[in-house]
Amino acid sequence: MFELSVAFKYLIPRWRQLSVSIISLISIFVIALVVWLIVVFFSVTHGLEKSWVQKMLSVSAPIRITPTSAYTHSYYYNIDAIALSSDYSLKSIGEKLYSEQTDPYDPFFDEEIPTEWLPAEADHEGNPRDLVKELFKTIHEVPGVYASEYEVGAGNLHIRLVRSSQDGMQRQQINQKALITAFDIENPALSPSLLAPKSDDIDNLIAMSPISPRNIMEESAEKMYRLSPSDQEKRMNALSEKLQIHQFQTKESGWVMPHSFLTDSTTLNVLVALDHAQEIKRVIIPKNSKQGNTTLTVEDGTLLLELADQKRPLMPHVPLIVEGGIKVDANLNADFTQDVSLDLQGNHLSGRVQYGAFDLIDATLSPIALLDWIDDQSLDPVLLPKIFREKGVKIGDHGYVGYEGLTPTGTQEMRQPIFVAGFYDPGIIHQGGLFLLAPKSLSHMVRQAAHEDLMGNGVHLYYNDLKRTEHIYDQITAGLKRRGLDTYWKVESYNEYPYAKEILDQLKSERTLFTLISCVIILVACSNIISMLIILVNDKKKEIAILRAMGASARSVAAIFGLCGVVMGLLGSLLGIGLAVYTLRHLDVLIGLLSAIQGRSAFNPHFYGETLPNEISGEALTFVLLTTGILSLISGVIPALKASFTEPSAALRSDG
Repeated sequence: MFELSVAFKYLIPRWRQLSVSIISLISIFVIALVVWLIVVFFSVTHGLEKSWVQKMLSVSAPIRITPTSAYTHSYYYNIDAIALSSDYSLKSIGEKLYSEQTDPYDPFFDEEIPTEWLPAEADHEGNPRDLVKELFKTIHEVPGVYASEYEVGAGNLHIRLVRSSQDGMQRQQINQKALITAFDIENPALSPSLLAPKSDDIDNLIAMSPISPRNIMEESAEKMYRLSPSDQEKRMNALSEKLQIHQFQTKESGWVMPHSFLTDSTTLNVLVALDHAQEIKRVIIPKNSKQGNTTLTVEDGTLLLELADQKRPLMPHVPLIVEGGIKVDANLNADFTQDVSLDLQGNHLSGRVQYGAFDLIDATLSPIALLDWIDDQSLDPVLLPKIFREKGVKIGDHGYVGYEGLTPTGTQEMRQPIFVAGFYDPGIIHQGGLFLLAPKSLSHMVRQAAHEDLMGNGVHLYYNDLKRTEHIYDQITAGLKRRGLDTYWKVESYNEYPYAKEILDQLKSERTLFTLISCVIILVACSNIISMLIILVNDKKKEIAILRAMGASARSVAAIFGLCGVVMGLLGSLLGIGLAVYTLRHLDVLIGLLSAIQGRSAFNPHFYGETLPNEISGEALTFVLLTTGILSLISGVIPALKASFTEPSAALRSDG
């Protein structure tokens, strides 16, 4: 404590030690600047890597297991092709898992086994080995791991975009080849990768409903997508439990308000349009009462307009048009009606209208809630990459997946109706724009129709902590080797996936390089401490001599100046960390400034996402605190040794 108190005393700025104080402040400022840069850079890069991995795992898993050529050439796999009980068709991994028969072959009914086939492999009891069930037994031995079969098939995606406009209905179709794979609700990486539905998505979802008054799916070719009214009403009741509607507003072209909204207490300033015969053509209700040129009142249920110093009744067929852009509170009932209330020129108006009269501007519906809602419905819900949203696709749009299938008359295109249930961000996967996430039944149907053996079939392993990947990988591979299954199954972690390995390796290399550069930069910043402490030692020669004469050891004197260096380094680090936290919280402002200077977007959203990560990295904090502390201590060693070797008598004589 003695050494620390003296060190703090020396670090307090004094006018008589102006040069020392200025160098100290410069040293602390330089260290803070370097720490700020390192923490911000590492936090953003760590966040980006975490985000990229998370998005990649939304269409995959941290670990996947795929069959090898030994499996596809095994008796266990090929016997289904010649067995009547297997319908003479090869089975997927999932079908094998739930099959009651390990060996479906019946020598009395099935054709003779080809001589070139490998013999059936038996277990230690002489029974046929079930390679799939043994695989899942191995997986289940590892705690906290959830296993799920995956299938990937190729097909053609067709989506119809039907939009209402002032010119009537506009129709457009998007066609694109797609890789169809299954989404899994249990996948922890799926939810963070889903994009939150926008208000126009929710509005489109409701508008595309078959029993909606705004229903636009009337063409005969599109009736295949319709649900029965009773099923649709059940769906809307379930949706209303998950959907939170906050705000509507009147359309830009205005809202034709029913006369029943006006009561005897209503008084409005309005604009009246007359035709050439001075008959009332329409009445416009502005938001601001000062814009009106006459008054509309209600007496005994009759709407009266004051025109030419007389009151004229408003006929029921004359439209009351409320100005566009006025906020409206409204709910959504199961029969597609809305209970509406709004405040207009000091009047509270309310009533019931059919859905579609207003623009939905604020609503909340989580993507996972949407998936839960549609999980057991008759139409196949699909999740599309975010690039489709940029092309104008919205949640609720309908279409179909086309794929080649065998029929008694030959090969023809099969069509499976789908509707868009949401969008996800595939990150930087080069094939990310092609992956369509669909229910397992659809991905199985498409892959099975291709008759490409086990191409695109395997097992995904999910767990919550990615730090366990290496440990789980070792446990699975060791378990397969112990059971003698390692020749049949290939285990890969996400670090080894072909479409991710190069990017992740490059990120690790860049992080290692920047770590080394950061150490050099911090070392240079801390070198200022050496200059400051040498000046301080020379300035404090007399005090050092007095301390030594009073019995202070050389180690205590060295500790005083060593602590000076450490305290300066830590002060600079804490100041830099504080600046980094502030910068990360206002990262959008910094990005906007950089974009304005460059004249273009500083960070490509297709590569970096809509926003950069702004959470501070614990690894970065640990790195800078340890590095600056150690380097500051090292920087204080030389001045500290110089001070500790000072002889009291010599120092006092030189001072006198």
